[in-house]
Amino acid sequence: MSAARRRKTSARPNTKVSSTPASGADDLPELEPLEEELDVLEPVDDELPELEPIEDDSPVKVSHGASDEEGFGVRVDVTVPDMDKKAVLDAVGGPLQRFAARDGDALRFREVVVVFGGEAMIGSAVKNLVEETLAPCRPRKLVVRRGFGDELLHEGELPKAALEARRDGGRTTISIDDTQCAPKDVPFAIEGALAAAAAQATEQHIEVSFASGAAPHRTTVAALEGAFSNAKSLRIDGDVRFDRELEARVVAESSDGTTTIHVDTSADAATIDAALDLVLPGLARTLAGRDIALQATAHALTEAQVNRLVGAATTAGAAVVRMVRRDDEDDVLVPALLRAAAAEDGSRAALQVQPGGRGESAVIAAFRREVGAHRDLLRGREVTVDWPAGYALSPVLETACLGDLLLAQGPKSIACSFGGADREPFFPAPVQIDEASSPAVVCIDTEAGKPVEVLRAIERRVAPWAAVGSRGKDVRVEFQGQGTVSRSMTRRVLEMFEQGGASRLEAVQDGVSDVILPPLLKSESAGGEVTLTPAAAGRTPEQVDAALAREIDAADWPANGAFKITEPDDLADRLAALLAARGAARVVVGTTEPVQVHPSLFGPLEADGQQLKLHACPGPDEEAVRAQIEREVPMLLAAREDLATHDVTLVWPHGRKGDPLVQATLAAIQAAGPGRVLLEGTGRARQVFPQIRLDYVSVLGRRDAEEAPLILLGIDVCPEDEDTDAHLARVLEKLGLVDVDGRRVLLIGRDEGRDLAVDPADALFGAVCTAAQERAAATLVFRGADRHGRPHFEVQGSKLEALPVGTRVGDPRPSARS
Repeated sequence: MSAARRRKTSARPNTKVSSTPASGADDLPELEPLEEELDVLEPVDDELPELEPIEDDSPVKVSHGASDEEGFGVRVDVTVPDMDKKAVLDAVGGPLQRFAARDGDALRFREVVVVFGGEAMIGSAVKNLVEETLAPCRPRKLVVRRGFGDELLHEGELPKAALEARRDGGRTTISIDDTQCAPKDVPFAIEGALAAAAAQATEQHIEVSFASGAAPHRTTVAALEGAFSNAKSLRIDGDVRFDRELEARVVAESSDGTTTIHVDTSADAATIDAALDLVLPGLARTLAGRDIALQATAHALTEAQVNRLVGAATTAGAAVVRMVRRDDEDDVLVPALLRAAAAEDGSRAALQVQPGGRGESAVIAAFRREVGAHRDLLRGREVTVDWPAGYALSPVLETACLGDLLLAQGPKSIACSFGGADREPFFPAPVQIDEASSPAVVCIDTEAGKPVEVLRAIERRVAPWAAVGSRGKDVRVEFQGQGTVSRSMTRRVLEMFEQGGASRLEAVQDGVSDVILPPLLKSESAGGEVTLTPAAAGRTPEQVDAALAREIDAADWPANGAFKITEPDDLADRLAALLAARGAARVVVGTTEPVQVHPSLFGPLEADGQQLKLHACPGPDEEAVRAQIEREVPMLLAAREDLATHDVTLVWPHGRKGDPLVQATLAAIQAAGPGRVLLEGTGRARQVFPQIRLDYVSVLGRRDAEEAPLILLGIDVCPEDEDTDAHLARVLEKLGLVDVDGRRVLLIGRDEGRDLAVDPADALFGAVCTAAQERAAATLVFRGADRHGRPHFEVQGSKLEALPVGTRVGDPRPSARS
């Protein structure tokens, strides 16, 4: 308790009577109204002028503080800037006077040194000014320092007052003769004697009286309270300033929003009243906005004492006041349990419940007592009962307060919230359970509230039954209405019955059935791979798809992990597709002959008119790739109609016709019956089926009428899968059968009927040019288009003067000229 205590006030009857009787009181007396009419206070019409602040714009500054010099208690600094010596006196006078008026009490009976500083010359006349201005402040000693050493201006005397202390056991009586001393000077007059008395005050009850009979000045009271703070009690002129023993009888303890006021009732009523007088005025801040518990130690408080405590608590703004009972439930004195209000549109109403520390039976009793008063407001409306945040609404409270008492008031619907949040529907019943049917049926009204609100109702009603009543049973959960069924709701229902041990769980919504238990997928993890064993367990195809999507979504498998599906079937294919869409790094189907289905060997089949393309992305495991070929090629081509009219191109990076895996793929494609099969591996796509017959050397054109006849020969390039030496031999053999004697021979590379520009350094064409030149007049090779886009030939060998080696001539074919 603060040493600076208010003066004691007499206890008056509290006119605010609690609705709960205090202990030992059956009937409270009715309060009589005052018959006298009180005068009405008239407002003051005169407007008071506003006080203008005084702006101290003087260049002279005066400040003070404690002095650290021996012999002085206070130092006053006067700073005077550079000015004419004659102006100093006038400049200093005003600021010094204002200082004396404002802070003069700080100099009272103290040793004061006034120090002048700044640039101005301080004349001796200033000494008189300082003495005249500050001496009335009654310093004990006044010294000025202006650059000429210390100059004593004034010496005063301490005020006279006598202090006499008489000690009798644990009580000390202090008598102060203040008849020769001004009231506010008493602390200075008794300073030494007071310190000596205070040193002996420990464990004493101190009573102070004054000879003058005048009320002690506040400075005197503060000095006494400070000096005797170690005493048991202090009374000044009969006014109790503090009393440690009385204070110990009324103790407030605060914890977690509740303040408990413990009242020691082992003394007589007068002592308890005195303790209340002393302590209650100082508890206002402690009680404000708190829940208050009143607890008597020995015997019950009197009615008047309870009223005083309740009055103090409610005046301070306490939220709840209750009386703690030893052998029974606490009595809540304030506030009322229920507060009701209707929404502006009139369709809804709120009923706020404030238990105020009431237990279950007390809440039910108060609910029964109060709810009828709100009947007109609740009837026909959507009612939300708001309980405190975190309040445990037990089945007993739900049945008694909501099912019986509130429902009897005729509301349209009932919901509960807790601290204005976590709304939950209660009536009409959002959940109904039929345990006797087979399977047991749980009906959930999805329109009873928002999904999160319905989920709270499920937690309250379904979870307890699922934990004890569903073990070994088949259960069907029917979501009725057009409300949303969230994933979290479905997941939570699954958890409830899975933990409760239900043998089968079926969820029905909008006529669609989803079998949740037993799980469709059994999973095991080992070595960084997840093995999945699907079991349809009597599910329809639609139920299988729903279960796959739900269980994969809820699983905690690594999204980019490796998976093995034990049995290759349609279910495995759907599961693999879902895992791949989820981001699986690898999916293998089968255990005895495993096949990797993701990543697949081939991408989607590309179609452009009659042209189909298969893009291969083979892995390093040849056996795994061969299994993928056998699985994927028939699947990709089986769905194509009229495949015989299509060309299928196999795109295999760096693949050659002779590679075993490429051969296997080409064979599988050919077995599907396409019109043509092409391979695109190291270059452009080449036809591999039907096999193309080579002409080796073909005459593409000739002109015999010219002076130097011309012949145009197509030379087939060597296919990548044939022997180059054998190919060259066949070309030279056929070239020998062609009449090139004395002719200009134009050579064009040919690849599956397409013209190719010739590289003179190519071994095939180098040999052909050499062989032809032995008989020909000139040998030219096709070089493709020049930088202007004109196709042309270049002379490689010549016997004609007009056609030297290196000469370029245009393509003589009409199609080239056009």
